[in-house]
Amino acid sequence: MDKSRELYMVGNAHIDPVWQWQWQEGSMEAKATFRSVLDRMKEYPEFKFVCGASVVFEWVKEFAPEMFEEVKERVKEGRFVIVGGWYVQPDCNQPSGESFARQGLYAQRFFMENFGVTAKIGYNVDSFGHTIGIPQILKKQGMDSYIFMRPSKEEQPDIKRNLFKWRSPDGSTVVASRLPSAYSSKWWWNLNKPNMLEDRVTFTENRADRDLPPMLLFYGVGNHGGGPTKENIEGILAFRKAHPEMKVVFSDLHDYFERVKEYDKDLIVRDDDLQHHAPGCYAAVSAVRTYVRRAENALFAWENYGMLADKLTGRHAPDEKKVAEMWKNVLFAEFHDSMGGCSMKPVHDDTVRSLSETISAAEREQNNALQTLSWRIDTETGTHGYPIVAFNPHSFEVTDTLYVNSNRPMERIFDDRGREVPIQHVHTPAALCRLNKYSYDTILNVTLPPLGYRIYWIDNEPDRPTPTLMDVYMDASQGNGPENVPPAENPNLIARKFFLQNEFLTVNFDHRTGDIKSIFDRKARKQLLKGAGAVPVVIDESDHDTWSHAKNFFDREIGRFTFEKAEVLETGPVRAVFKVTSRYNDSILQIYYMLTEGSPYLAMKVKLWWHETQKMLKLRFETSLKKPDAWYEVPFGAIKRKTIGEEDPGQMWVALRNKERGFAMINDSKYSFSAKGSALSITAVRSPYYQDHGRGVKGEECEVTDQGRMDFEFAVRAMTKDEDFSALTKEAKIMNLKPVVIEESRHKGDLPTSYSGLSVSSDHVVLSAIKRSEDGTGIVVRAYETAGKGAKDTVISGPVLPVPLKATFTPWSCETYYLKDGSKRWKNVMMTEFER
Repeated sequence: MDKSRELYMVGNAHIDPVWQWQWQEGSMEAKATFRSVLDRMKEYPEFKFVCGASVVFEWVKEFAPEMFEEVKERVKEGRFVIVGGWYVQPDCNQPSGESFARQGLYAQRFFMENFGVTAKIGYNVDSFGHTIGIPQILKKQGMDSYIFMRPSKEEQPDIKRNLFKWRSPDGSTVVASRLPSAYSSKWWWNLNKPNMLEDRVTFTENRADRDLPPMLLFYGVGNHGGGPTKENIEGILAFRKAHPEMKVVFSDLHDYFERVKEYDKDLIVRDDDLQHHAPGCYAAVSAVRTYVRRAENALFAWENYGMLADKLTGRHAPDEKKVAEMWKNVLFAEFHDSMGGCSMKPVHDDTVRSLSETISAAEREQNNALQTLSWRIDTETGTHGYPIVAFNPHSFEVTDTLYVNSNRPMERIFDDRGREVPIQHVHTPAALCRLNKYSYDTILNVTLPPLGYRIYWIDNEPDRPTPTLMDVYMDASQGNGPENVPPAENPNLIARKFFLQNEFLTVNFDHRTGDIKSIFDRKARKQLLKGAGAVPVVIDESDHDTWSHAKNFFDREIGRFTFEKAEVLETGPVRAVFKVTSRYNDSILQIYYMLTEGSPYLAMKVKLWWHETQKMLKLRFETSLKKPDAWYEVPFGAIKRKTIGEEDPGQMWVALRNKERGFAMINDSKYSFSAKGSALSITAVRSPYYQDHGRGVKGEECEVTDQGRMDFEFAVRAMTKDEDFSALTKEAKIMNLKPVVIEESRHKGDLPTSYSGLSVSSDHVVLSAIKRSEDGTGIVVRAYETAGKGAKDTVISGPVLPVPLKATFTPWSCETYYLKDGSKRWKNVMMTEFER
């Protein structure tokens, strides 16, 4: 052992609120752990304990208020040390930027309200990789340092030092420290071996930064809670007595980071994320990710529509306490073993139920706001039929395809200026089962003002026959071909068997495989593919566990889906749809390829019935790009990664691009992708056993993840030479949160037929939140820059805001502003809504 070493011994209890147990047992862990820690503090005056994740404090406050008062006293003494500053230790790749903002918002405010302090150290010792956006989020939540453990040196050799400066794309920097050995003494502490602690110190020393005397060593029973034991503490005291030449400190982590400030000027700066540890956790258990994405968007819509309704009607301003409770369901679901898909099955079942609660509550509040708004619109003066109102929750103008439930005849639709809008009757499973004669829904393309609405008028002329596509659909489904499809009313929109075209793209399909054969960009006169597209590739995962520990590549192809049939489902003035069905063993894949009038995207709606074990399905596109880089959306930013085939985490969009052009992909619920050379793949599903930790225990009673039906949607398009990522961000947001339509009746009202509540002067700044402040004294706006260019003197204004907000955004920055009721001056505040 190096006698110049300074040992900072950190007492902790890694409390997984769920994993191999459900949340009820996790909440019990919190009580038992806190009781044990408080007892140890009475017995050992030097002992200190660090703890993050406000949810465990909330549990103790609720279940054992007397013990919570003891915790308060120990916090005041500086011995029960609050770190982390987040609601849980989440998956640190997949949650949205706003989810990370809410982690700190609710946790730091809880700590301040109950203990008079906030966390200064970020703390995610068990999360499976860390997105590059985290330093910005930490800094803007009051934390300037970060503790993590994964990836290890072996998993990411290019992170050569444990202590370094970590910088986000916006320039925010924190001091990050990787644990050189495990956070728990559960695996290594044994008093029957007298030299065990000395052995552990030597082991840790060999993995520590050699030129840095201060060294972290965590101890305490973890995962299922527990914390430091008497044996742990007495072992440390005995070690210190045996080695008086070494500095051995019962650390609170703050003293460690204060000590290493001496080496600040020598620290390297890392401008990259911290990957990989468990790449399988980007895709395991699809339902959790689908519901997380839906819940995040539902909460965004609730607050936005509520603010709009409050401005126009004085009703339905979001109750931020109710919003917070629903957000906490999402934050809890984003715990790393939950969103990572590596807990036992009952945990994931619980997660889906709690997320469903949030979605239902948010949609109920959203409907309350929109029904109140639509009832106040003057619909009596319209000259055509009956009104529908289309609402846009976003901070930018939206053009999208609107679905209208055709429970009554719809012959013609007019906008709020009396102009007729092209419509198309389309079959849907629900419409085909109706008891009345209207066995179709109606679609139309709408353009809606930012955070606002527009009326459209539905006119029925009884002397005209009501068209139906039932017979056409039945003929096409039997393979009778395009001659049975009514001729397109839009010459730019064509659907034939194995062929789609609009004004942007020409798409040809392979007659033998059903895969995309070519995508031709009609504007640039360029072919987007050099090989096939949307190829359903089956990957063998028999040597992977749930986490896919130390296995970053999923590339052992063992088969492909076999083409069964193709059908033209729709053609008309709005949309053309071509459906391909294929099969692999007992698994069935249906892809609905869609081109829409005015859209540069080839959209794909996927229905998958998956019945495979320890296999993965990727949909692969062999693009024609030469030597592209891969770009991935990350929370409040984007990152460039190598195209070497590794599985990488992304969010709503990914893109390949070189200096000449690019190929972009957006999605509604996926987070796992790979790019190899010029090929880009989206991971549709993987099916390991539940909670398989590589031990090889697999039998009839072991359940397999992601079996049965699952749906998702994604779309691809060309990118131009000079295009940034701001349009992709907006387009992805629209795919994930579509306009809402309310059918109305004719009535008087005091609101106009079209309205915009907000505008943003910069094309590459979007809102992350608009809400009432947590203390109820004002309005909060959070927005971020999406192009990496910066946005000087951006003005966010509109009737929803009492006064315009003028702000400057550095590249990829996220800023939060607060306006006190009655004030005319906005303040730039922390994400926690505390002053800077």
